[in-house]
Amino acid sequence: MGIVVITMPGESKRSLVQALSQATGGRVDLVIIQNVQPKVRKGLLFRLNEIWRHPSHIKHLWYSVLLRCAPMLRSKLKYFREFSSYPKEDGYTAPVVFVDDINSDTAYEAIRKAQPDLVVVRGSRILSPRLISAAPKVINLHMGYCPYYRGTLANQCAVLDGAYEHIGATIHYVAEKVDAGDVIEIVTPDLRLPPQELFRKLNDDAMRALVSVAKRILQGEDLPSTQQVFGGGKNLLLRQWTPELRWKTALRLLAWERNGIPMKRAF
Repeated sequence: MGIVVITMPGESKRSLVQALSQATGGRVDLVIIQNVQPKVRKGLLFRLNEIWRHPSHIKHLWYSVLLRCAPMLRSKLKYFREFSSYPKEDGYTAPVVFVDDINSDTAYEAIRKAQPDLVVVRGSRILSPRLISAAPKVINLHMGYCPYYRGTLANQCAVLDGAYEHIGATIHYVAEKVDAGDVIEIVTPDLRLPPQELFRKLNDDAMRALVSVAKRILQGEDLPSTQQVFGGGKNLLLRQWTPELRWKTALRLLAWERNGIPMKRAF
């Protein structure tokens, strides 16, 4: 018995699996990858009809045009996903199962058959209760500072709010609510760095911390954890990540690069 990794496609995710395997002496027994659903392209007539029915779409269209015409500004949104260069791998060192729905019977049966000591989650939808109970321990790497910001866009939301002191990453046990489980470790950034360098280092440090925590759990350590205090936390949903918010977040990053972080919000 070893580790099952639940993740999504991507080079950084593959590097995480390889790092986990190396750190634990090859004890990654299975990788479950949730397929990314392709975006449905909407034609001009559909968009015009949406604007006619919902005038607010005009604003979305306007900011979409602004972003398209400003590639330098748009590129700053990629900072949140940047990692250092990792050695390219031809494939995974463990068997891989692809699923369209991580909570499907296929995923559940694959985990149950593997009988892992630990499930490591890096990029996934909310897990169902039966998946959470399929292993003794299930941990997740959340790229955000819990309990202040949860969800996929946590650090983006912190930048948008000007809450730089609440940028970070959280390793926590998985619960039925999004990013709500007991916290094992918080990874915080060096706010003296410019944003691109800061997020690249934060992403690298978070991955190394996740590998370390997983290895220690697998070795039988009983790691201390802290229950999250609810109230006042924020979760920016993907459907709320509008072109207007992307534009404003990119402007925040540009101002950060040029002027640094206002000292009253930095620490």
